[in-house]
Amino acid sequence: MEEMRVCRRCGRLLPESEYYQRKSRPRDKIYECKKCVCEMHNEYAKKNPERVKEIAARGRAKHREEIRQRNKEFYARTKDDPAHIAARKASYERGKDKWRENDRRRRAEFNQRWKHPCEKCGESRLYLIQFHHIDPATKSFCIGAQATAKKEELLTAEVKKCVCLCSNCHDEFHYFYGNKPEKPVESLEEYLGRKII
Repeated sequence: MEEMRVCRRCGRLLPESEYYQRKSRPRDKIYECKKCVCEMHNEYAKKNPERVKEIAARGRAKHREEIRQRNKEFYARTKDDPAHIAARKASYERGKDKWRENDRRRRAEFNQRWKHPCEKCGESRLYLIQFHHIDPATKSFCIGAQATAKKEELLTAEVKKCVCLCSNCHDEFHYFYGNKPEKPVESLEEYLGRKII
């Protein structure tokens, strides 16, 4: 018959198998059940994310060779196994489909939220609208290429440095004023025919 104990945290009467065993000191009992221990770890991780990252990095560094060896052995065992190859391909395809779906959804949300008609001609077809950085010196990244990869706050900060121009007006601006005009703000104001800041 398995010994029963009361969890100190949740108060449930549970069998011994529902408690973790200490590896270093097996006689010292842990008085919180497995579920409560997991909850405590999650709470600690939320309060101390930097500390948790540091501990994880230290653990990886300590066992780097062991992990590398284990990975090599696993690869050697499974590289020619047809079942494993099929499972790996299926997992990759599922991930790819999910990634595409999320990418489309995020891009559509981004377009609806941020893309406005062209500041010069009023063109409103979203697929023609481009972001033009008012001052290229402040540009951190290309919004069109990173719209689904960057975090929302980074995108918001970057979009606020831009005006929307259709592809024709954007090309026309750069044709007349060059890729990096000496006075970018004044050049853009002159091109649009109004103040922008």
